[in-house]
Amino acid sequence: MNTSNELFRLIATMSKQEKRYFKLYTSFYSKEQGGNRIRLFDLIDKAKPATDAALLALVQDEPFATYLPWIKNQLTDLILSSLAAYHTESKPDFELRKLLDHADILFDRGLYPHCRKMLARAEKKAEKLEQHLLLMEVFARQRALLLLKNISESLETDIEALHSKANRALQGILSTNNYRSLMDSTQVISARYASLPNQNDMDKLQELIATPLLQDNTQATTFAAKIAFHNIRGIYALLINNDEEARSHYQKAREIWKEHPAMIEEHPGQYRRYCTNYLNCLVSGNDEKEFSAVVQEIKALPSPAPEVTMNSLKDIWNLELLFHMNRGSMERSETVIREIQKSLQASTEGLQPHAFVTLCYNCGIFYFLEGKHRKTLEYLSMIVNESRIELKRDIQEFTRVFSLVAHYELQNIDVLDNLIRSARRFVKHKGAVFTLEKSMFRVVGKLANCTDASSTYPIFEALYTELRTILHHPDPQKPKPLGLIELLFWTESKLCKSSVREVFMEKMNGGDHGTFQEMFPLPG
Repeated sequence: MNTSNELFRLIATMSKQEKRYFKLYTSFYSKEQGGNRIRLFDLIDKAKPATDAALLALVQDEPFATYLPWIKNQLTDLILSSLAAYHTESKPDFELRKLLDHADILFDRGLYPHCRKMLARAEKKAEKLEQHLLLMEVFARQRALLLLKNISESLETDIEALHSKANRALQGILSTNNYRSLMDSTQVISARYASLPNQNDMDKLQELIATPLLQDNTQATTFAAKIAFHNIRGIYALLINNDEEARSHYQKAREIWKEHPAMIEEHPGQYRRYCTNYLNCLVSGNDEKEFSAVVQEIKALPSPAPEVTMNSLKDIWNLELLFHMNRGSMERSETVIREIQKSLQASTEGLQPHAFVTLCYNCGIFYFLEGKHRKTLEYLSMIVNESRIELKRDIQEFTRVFSLVAHYELQNIDVLDNLIRSARRFVKHKGAVFTLEKSMFRVVGKLANCTDASSTYPIFEALYTELRTILHHPDPQKPKPLGLIELLFWTESKLCKSSVREVFMEKMNGGDHGTFQEMFPLPG
């Protein structure tokens, strides 16, 4: 078992400035102990070992090799301590805890006036950040100071005022907890419903949304509670396909964040997620100016580590592709693709496997619609060859179907029979052969055996009818088949003897295309 992963990853997340500060911080230790820790740190930072075995080989000639587990633990603690010290001035939450520590030192030394000033600063900062739990710690220390006084006329009033503030802080804690509890329940149920819709989960969501706390946000008295309220309503609106309401809630959540810049400074990752949710709501609209502004804002937000940056960019790239492709803007889409390719060529370190696979799939879709089928197969092959995780099932399965279509377009007829059998086995092994996949296996098999172009027309005509039926009458117990719309573009291009790009551009150009059901109506 590799017990060093946490240490390796911790060092990998550190910036150059943090590493420099760590070495200065460590210099306060004795030469022997501090030197050994810095030496181990430098070895890991430079060689980047991936396993315990690799680390052992790296340090076998070092004086601390015999007690490596102990020194690893000590190094981890020292790094975390140095990071806490480094960020004390830049992160308000760290600074607040420092103020409390300083107040305790002053109290223990009997320097009560100075201690009161320190606690007053801590109270002001905790209120600004709505750190209600830390406010309770401030009030506990202020109470101890008050009780040091001799009984006076103001003591009773001061004590009552302090407890009133404490009660308000407790109410803030309760409000925040109530809304966060509702938000967590919503996210769990909605995630399950999104992957496999069922009426039972929808009933639970509707019951949850009917909770009095969610009828309006008057009982959301804290920043966190207000944000949770709009997040819950936004999630539900997206699930019932009310894009306008979802956009309204996420827009409001983003406005609340902007009203609290200290919160953005303290929690840029959380703010990024809410901006991304809002961006997701903008994909189906036509406000390109707003969409671009939000994209730029998200990209400008600081990230604590390269892997956070890469996975955040993955979400933005995918949404940018959807936005531009939904408008038939293949040139803008290609600009995003080039940005993706440049970043992936530089490094995929830190990019989660499912994020990498999703990017490859969307790039493959772009090149398919462009009619560049060799490029399509390049990206589909990356998905097939990705072995780091058990990939998302929908992408796994449709990649095999999609590959068949690309090979057919390239006229690789001699390999299609084997590819179809392989794809059938793969999908059957996964235990989920859906109607669309069965249809495509059958259709590509027939197309592979056609001897002339005229005999393919009735095959495509029957497929077009079948695909439109699936679009208009989806199985309510299953998610919408992946790739359905792209196959409709492809099939129609065959029937009207145009390129898939021409069909796509005609239907999507300008963004005033209506719904996909309107694009591909049922016959009669």
